[in-house]
Amino acid sequence: MKRSAGSQPMLYRTNISATFPRLMVKQRDGTWDAVMPGETRDAEVGKNGSLSFGKLGNYLFMRMKAPDDVALGKLQTDSKLFMDLLLRGLYFSRSFGAERVRITSLGPAKTEAVHVDQYKRKWQVRRWVIEHSDEMIVTYSLPTPGGYVIMMNAADVAASYMYEIDMKTLSDFAFVTYYGTLKRWKEFLENRDALPAAFESIQIEVDYGKKFSYQSKRLTFSYDEDVMKISEDSDLHVRFSYFKEDDRVVWDVSSLLFGESKDNSTFVMFSSHPRPPESLPDSDRRSWESVLKARMPYTGAAFFDKSRTVIAGAFTPPGMQGNPATQPMLFSVAFSTEGSKESAMMEQKLQRLREGIRIPAR
Repeated sequence: MKRSAGSQPMLYRTNISATFPRLMVKQRDGTWDAVMPGETRDAEVGKNGSLSFGKLGNYLFMRMKAPDDVALGKLQTDSKLFMDLLLRGLYFSRSFGAERVRITSLGPAKTEAVHVDQYKRKWQVRRWVIEHSDEMIVTYSLPTPGGYVIMMNAADVAASYMYEIDMKTLSDFAFVTYYGTLKRWKEFLENRDALPAAFESIQIEVDYGKKFSYQSKRLTFSYDEDVMKISEDSDLHVRFSYFKEDDRVVWDVSSLLFGESKDNSTFVMFSSHPRPPESLPDSDRRSWESVLKARMPYTGAAFFDKSRTVIAGAFTPPGMQGNPATQPMLFSVAFSTEGSKESAMMEQKLQRLREGIRIPAR
């Protein structure tokens, strides 16, 4: 994303969830935002797998959650299996006499390639030709710990290449959160050749029932079973965003959400908050100022929110010098658990989490 007056607010919104892929779009007022289709639909594709999809312009944007019995590596090497799963959720048909018959398989892709976008994310490009209608289906698919995020276009063979030129451009503007269970994260990280460059320094170590650790060039964060249960069904959101660093714009991890289980709402969240300029409106400065001035929810005191108890507070890296208000980045950590819990227990959890954080000096 190019730096301009209209892009400034996006550089300070570092906690946007995009498990369904979003697209960076310039609005009519000149500002940029991460948008998603106005309407999405969901379909089951077997064994707890699912497909969510919606249209943006000429393209179908999708999130595929791989079925439990399909390995991520198999999806990345078997184009027939990949399209068969898509066709369980999408409706393509052909004429058979006077009837329309649903297409359930297109076989292997006719051609395959890899497109590396400007942020060094590696998109699998696959093309299928539907002979009876002289159409070509093209997918740009980005591997994630849960399965894939996907852009698709179907067009006449003669026109398909023009749409694919646009897809290459759109890949640079895709806004994606990497999400999956810890079991799926292990699979995802093992396939190093398919990982974006931003994952080169990321390591995840798990000792189920004992300890979880996340490490990157920006952060080391660990906690043990006393804070929150750790199992194969625990999940992790790695949220990326654009932010300024050393007077340049980077695309990198901006917040992390560690869940006790994909089936409950107990979680730990670590977030970074870049210092916004005074020129931005209050709505884009609120998060930073709330952390800086220990306003809700970052007071360090537990509170009850609907059906859960939450505690959140600032994290100050040891050795940080100077006035926090002049720092380029502030940090926060939060813990949320189901039900009503005692304040003393929540404060103890928050302290344990702070003890597990290390931020390298830059």
